Amino acid sequence: MAEKYWLRLDHEGLGMPLPAVYVPTDHLPPKWPLKRRFVHVLNRDENADLPIVAGLAADIADPAGMQLLAVETATSGAQRHAAVVTASSVTTLATGRYTEPSTRVWREQAYAGRLLIVVLGRPPVHASTTPLELLFTPGSRMGVVPLVANQVP
Repeated sequence: MAEKYWLRLDHEGLGMPLPAVYVPTDHLPPKWPLKRRFVHVLNRDENADLPIVAGLAADIADPAGMQLLAVETATSGAQRHAAVVTASSVTTLATGRYTEPSTRVWREQAYAGRLLIVVLGRPPVHASTTPLELLFTPGSRMGVVPLVANQVP
């Protein structure tokens, strides 16, 4: 199986408040229902907060790449608003390598906010496609994903 490469976005240069990763939708399971929980980039109200995608988490500990995880959590009121939530089950949905390894600073920024912006979209048409062009491709969606840890290992 060919390796799947995901693009870490220059979130500061793009005006994003958190570190971000671009994931081509063809790298996700074919009938992945969670992508409906992401908002369309082109139709998004820029004044509205991005949604936190329920049932999804990211593991960014490896500088070479990351995993998107399906997470089921306890539904007790005490856990719903906690900074640390215990998962009752975790399943790996997709794994990808970054086109360039993540830096410690990038991971520290993500862990400081405990969140990562995930942008879903089409694979680049050609190698020179810019991150801004990827973001504003029809069908691109974005959402915020909690991290599975809260500090750089």
